[in-house]
Amino acid sequence: MATFIGIDPGATGATCVLVEGENEEPERVTFFDGVTCPPELQTEIKAAKLVILEEVHSMPKQGVRSMFTFGRNVGFWEGALHVLKARWETARPQDWQKAVLDGHAKRIKNDKGRVDSKKAAKDWVSRLFPFAPIRGPKGGVKDGRVDALCLAVFARMRTRGGD
Repeated sequence: MATFIGIDPGATGATCVLVEGENEEPERVTFFDGVTCPPELQTEIKAAKLVILEEVHSMPKQGVRSMFTFGRNVGFWEGALHVLKARWETARPQDWQKAVLDGHAKRIKNDKGRVDSKKAAKDWVSRLFPFAPIRGPKGGVKDGRVDALCLAVFARMRTRGGD
């Protein structure tokens, strides 16, 4: 069994633990919402082959407060990963989306005809991981969970030589 972890440090972010069983098939997908690292997640992080933390930066028109909070979340995760002696690296959204969605995003467009990577990721995860609990209590898809699962898949790809 191999464990891969993806972390979306955003305000509505999540952490995904992807555990493979026999024949590299996903055996378990577990989510932790928000910036939290309970003991059971700490155990998973220590055992993981690789943890991917989404690399983030400020964007135009984002407020100072939201960017400060975002930076604080990233700092929390970097500190936790160091303390837990995790095997980890960061990945830019463009890099993991290109590798994981593999052209799927190009087919999903928004109302203005532009590529909609969030919608593409939701569609991809729903088809490949129909058992994954990516919906909230009211039925809406949780973006943080979708991105975290994609990041965990990217971690799996990175350990196998794929980017």
